[in-house]
Amino acid sequence: MFNKTIFKQTFKSNYPLWIIFTVVMTAVSCLFIIVYDPKTMSGMSEMLSNSGMGDIVGDRLATMTSILGLLSNSFYAMVGIVLPLIYIIITANSLIASQVDRGSMAYTLSTPIKRTTVVATQAIYLILAIFSMVTVVTGVGMVTAEVAHGGVFSEARTADIKENAVYLDVSEDKLENQLYRILDNEAAVKKGAEARDIDQETYKAYLNVKMMDEAFSASADKLNKKKTTVKKNPALILKSEGALTAGAKVMDITNEQYHTILQQNVAANASEEQTQALQEKMMKGMAAAAKAMNIDTEKIQENMDKLKDDEDALTAAEKASGVPKAQFKQAILQQLAQQELNMDDGFDFNVKQYVLINLGLFLLLFALSSISFAASSIFNLTKYSMMFGAGIPITFFLLKMISETSTDLESLKYFSLNSLFDAEAIISNGDYVLNFVILAGIGIVLYVTGSEWFKRKDLPL
Repeated sequence: MFNKTIFKQTFKSNYPLWIIFTVVMTAVSCLFIIVYDPKTMSGMSEMLSNSGMGDIVGDRLATMTSILGLLSNSFYAMVGIVLPLIYIIITANSLIASQVDRGSMAYTLSTPIKRTTVVATQAIYLILAIFSMVTVVTGVGMVTAEVAHGGVFSEARTADIKENAVYLDVSEDKLENQLYRILDNEAAVKKGAEARDIDQETYKAYLNVKMMDEAFSASADKLNKKKTTVKKNPALILKSEGALTAGAKVMDITNEQYHTILQQNVAANASEEQTQALQEKMMKGMAAAAKAMNIDTEKIQENMDKLKDDEDALTAAEKASGVPKAQFKQAILQQLAQQELNMDDGFDFNVKQYVLINLGLFLLLFALSSISFAASSIFNLTKYSMMFGAGIPITFFLLKMISETSTDLESLKYFSLNSLFDAEAIISNGDYVLNFVILAGIGIVLYVTGSEWFKRKDLPL
């Protein structure tokens, strides 16, 4: 079933091409990782959401600000598929059909080596070549992310934490869990704000939002629940003294103070009608503020930092919405703080998700390569092998791309094998296991089919 001599010969003939495609693919992946900047991506996300492109991009906007979100929407949507696909098409054809077409297969089969051994060895080579290519991209990508941003093999730290850890003479780990140390020190607040390139008022709001977020995490751990679940229903914490204590400790406040904050959150979430009414008032205020600042309403989100300090704009917003200036400004600060927190989340490099994305990429390439390999095994002429072995995978890729250009064409994705590779689902902890199983199943079936066809067909020997 496997012949070392044939494998070595195949390796010698194809490794230069493998090296070229692997190096280029790895370099492009690393480039995306190196140039990633959460602030820039957050701005791009807001710009897209406020433009006509927002409808086309759709749900992908939610993950675009993270480093894995950037990779899934760029590298793994285009280059990460196209480059190895070209390699697969060229190599799959050269392994069987090209040799039959040229007549060199006749020499190989004139020896005691069986057809089964020949086709199995060639299939193993192609599969291993794809697997090693994806493995190299995965490994080098992780090392690049660690060097450029951290957070892969060590904890990622933001600039303000690094700066203040030195100033306050504490470890970065300790300061990350005791942000109140910064809030209690005006000089540390100034240094932190400068490190993040924001004003001190926004930085203080950010620290409070981040502490609250970490308090929810600590409370969620005590309740053995997800943070998102607890944030949606803070009342769960009120029922547990242990969860209250864990959250209060993070914020350096008493259980009673944390209890009061949570009660306010519960009350704020209690009435959807009041929340919606307040949002509508805020929108009216934003529109009036934009007019006072002489900018388009669509661009007000990009100028929130200027709005909070513009007294004329705040006055116009108060008059139009009926929301007091102090409350309106506080809402703006909360939004700016949340944007900073979202940028922090963007630095998080989830190794498990990254590996799963690359596993999904391998399975997609495995399935696509099985089409090319089956075509190479079935047809004796290169022109027919390439017609189907290249035509079908390329058609799948194009259908997937076209389906993403418009909601009217979205149904085309159901005719593409590429739709089974959904990096977004992996990042958002959605359903992807069944897709993986289907891709693996298709690959196995077509590799076996191609091999059996080659064993039984008549060859022009």
